[in-house]
Amino acid sequence: MDLIYFNNVISIYAPQIELQGLYRVVAVSSDSTTLAKVESGDFKVSSLRKVSIKTLELLEEQDLIHAVELISTEKSKSSSQLNQNEKNIFDFRRKVMEPFFDSKLLEDLLLKGITIGRTVEDLAHKNDCSKKAIYNWFGQLCLHGFTESSLNPNFRNCGAPGKPRHWNPALELVGRKSNELRVNGTEANPQIGVTEFAYNRVLELYKLIKSPKKTDEDVYHEIIEILYVSKYEKKDNELVPVLPKEGTFLNRRQFKHLVDSVNKIEKLKLSTTTGHFERNKRGLSGKAWQHVAGPGHLYAIDSTIADLYLRSSINRAWVVGRPIVYLVVDFWSTAIVGFYVCWTGPCWDMAKVAIFCSCVDKDFIADQWGFTNQLYLDPMPTLPHEILSDRGEYLSKAASQTAINTMFSLSYNPSRRPDLKGLVEVLNRIMKDQQYAFVPGAIDARRKEMELRKYDPDSSVLTLNEYVKYLTIIFNTYNHNADRRNRLDVDMIADSVIPTPAGLWSWGHKVGLGYRKHTPISTMIKELLPTAPASVNRDGVYFTNQPYQSQLSLTQEWSANARNFGSSRIKVHYFPGTMSRIWWEGGASGLTEFTLAQTATTKPFISTDEYLDALMVEKLRSKNLEFQKTFNKLMRHFQTSKIISEAKAETERADLKRQQEVKPSIRETRKREANINQQLNDENVKSNQFHSNQQATENDLYENLINQVMLDSLEYDNEN
Repeated sequence: MDLIYFNNVISIYAPQIELQGLYRVVAVSSDSTTLAKVESGDFKVSSLRKVSIKTLELLEEQDLIHAVELISTEKSKSSSQLNQNEKNIFDFRRKVMEPFFDSKLLEDLLLKGITIGRTVEDLAHKNDCSKKAIYNWFGQLCLHGFTESSLNPNFRNCGAPGKPRHWNPALELVGRKSNELRVNGTEANPQIGVTEFAYNRVLELYKLIKSPKKTDEDVYHEIIEILYVSKYEKKDNELVPVLPKEGTFLNRRQFKHLVDSVNKIEKLKLSTTTGHFERNKRGLSGKAWQHVAGPGHLYAIDSTIADLYLRSSINRAWVVGRPIVYLVVDFWSTAIVGFYVCWTGPCWDMAKVAIFCSCVDKDFIADQWGFTNQLYLDPMPTLPHEILSDRGEYLSKAASQTAINTMFSLSYNPSRRPDLKGLVEVLNRIMKDQQYAFVPGAIDARRKEMELRKYDPDSSVLTLNEYVKYLTIIFNTYNHNADRRNRLDVDMIADSVIPTPAGLWSWGHKVGLGYRKHTPISTMIKELLPTAPASVNRDGVYFTNQPYQSQLSLTQEWSANARNFGSSRIKVHYFPGTMSRIWWEGGASGLTEFTLAQTATTKPFISTDEYLDALMVEKLRSKNLEFQKTFNKLMRHFQTSKIISEAKAETERADLKRQQEVKPSIRETRKREANINQQLNDENVKSNQFHSNQQATENDLYENLINQVMLDSLEYDNEN
């Protein structure tokens, strides 16, 4: 057997025993050999064929075996021709597969019953690689020869990340074969591959057509029609595209593979709007407090509808609705410097009140709300250098004029870009999250579970004033407890800065980074509080139908002037959160304060909006009240008319009965009436005297009985 030796390639033609083709001798013993077919590119260990030596000798005698020289151009590179990456791979493969170059080992593994799987498992564990890779490399040795060059890496058809393998129509389509081809051996409509032209053109059209409103499937259909549909059929005056033959255009799987090669960020931008990407998907490039010099330089203001239902301060049985909450936040320290809760808005008048609450003395605000526990920061906030806001209600001539008069700057975010003042948006969410689990009537509108978004307005319990107290506690807790350790640099740590918003606020002002300026309270009232007309009449000064008083109006006798010379109107400033005070621009100090009079029909700490709502409710009920009044008057008229008609009828009957008698004069009639009344009075007096005597007798008997009991008690005590 000159042809049967290790690593030799032979050609066998023995169809009767299913041996036909080129085979490599992998292992040889005295009585058998193991052959590996080298024509197929898909090698498996299970395809190794064990053949007896006698069978091969018989075939050789019949001249059915011939020696063949097999030259593998793919593995013809020497190690010196490999680049560094290829050389590293080659060295690793050679190290792992070194035992398989030993023909004796192969004989033991393949012919003497020792399992090859055990050896592969040991090598995989020893060299930290997969068993699949070792089987693959063993297949390369069987196909290309048991030499080191057979382990050379070959990337000709492997592609690489970002480097696609374009299809050449002159070559066979690479990749997994279709099920039809694998089962039947042929394919009725073979699928074409992706040429370089199709690859570039599909990606070009995808980037052109793709939009947030179109899915990838919609884009696929449009691209197929553009690139591959060349015929149209006219049916019922409509052009219907004629699809090309199956397999002659890209299928859905190929299209998806092409689309997946598009850069992920670029694909994300194509799938959404530019604004949404900039707000929610863009990379974060900095911090909100960057480029802000220190505390007090830049405030951000924003409004939101509270996820909470409130009750009326006038009648708790009334559910008023959800209030508007304004937040004012310092950018550098992230501290909440002020807030305001109202029923009106969003509007610039209410935004001004929020700024007023942030910058005015806290004792003054405490007097307005009626409770002392207010937001506390040291030092107290003042008007800032700049206020950042959305466009909305803040972009107005009134806002610009207020900024000029109070000497602060206004800056605005671009349209639909709330993310540029995301700090306030986050604090809005924190406020809503804090109240949902603890406050009755709260709403969790952002929950994914639809069942947990349900709410019951009737379960609400807080009034506006009580909600302000609640938020004050929440915001004070945030200012003095929120973790800001990530803000501390080495200098702050060395200076023992408290890592909270309030701590950063205090330290920033302590080292001279803060911005503060004095603004008189009269100026802030004039510029930041809304105005409304008040009337001066004979009863005093009235605002929203409620009386107000001050020493100035009494000294200057405003009511006397109104009584004698007519009423007048004045413009006053008011704090919408309560009705306790109003201010008039006049007097010696330039601003006169009026307080709610004791004769007022409203409470001082009820908001103006709630009081006006109550008046509207009363007006709505006035229709029913008017109907009731009219009904009562009609009933009175009916009853009086009945009495009069009955009296007329009796009088007529009496006159007819006594027509023949002599009628007494009026004087005689009155005298008779007086005698009758006197007799009735005498009888009543006698009856009263009888009852009085009877009562006196009963009283005397009762007193005698009590006296006797007391005497008996005294005698008993003396005896003992």
